Amino acid sequence: MSRGNKQPRNFALFLLFVGIATSLVYRASNRDWISLASAERHAAGGRYEAALPLYEALSEKNFQPEVVYKRLAECLFILGQPREARQAMQKLIAYEQHEDPILLRKLAASALWLGLFQDAAVEYRQVLRLEPDDRMARLGLARALAWSGHFEEAVNEYRILLEGE
Repeated sequence: MSRGNKQPRNFALFLLFVGIATSLVYRASNRDWISLASAERHAAGGRYEAALPLYEALSEKNFQPEVVYKRLAECLFILGQPREARQAMQKLIAYEQHEDPILLRKLAASALWLGLFQDAAVEYRQVLRLEPDDRMARLGLARALAWSGHFEEAVNEYRILLEGE
């Protein structure tokens, strides 16, 4: 290989190294990144009580909301605070500005758990609009309808489930 071919390659590698090093130095010196890393370590170790205030502080700053709101909701659910967890999920959905069926299903399940049957029905219908074959969402919708007194609609949803087997 001639010397002329090595120089552009070496320069590209140098630029890549500088970019990675700059990113690492920025993250290591930025308090929010340090807080996020600390919260992640606490949560990964099952120390949700320690992770929660860190995630809450980061959410107030709107720092990395796609990560923070999700982790905040998980901690809140685990710590027995479903209403607050639901609020964190709603903030995540508003931030992402697109309908994620998995997140919507979790949101609907939280409504069902809290006894918000009308909200659960609306949210399960959103999931089914995106994924018509989602059996868990269909079952959740049937339950929400039955528990809110809409028995005929619930029976129709149960029929759809049974016909799909």
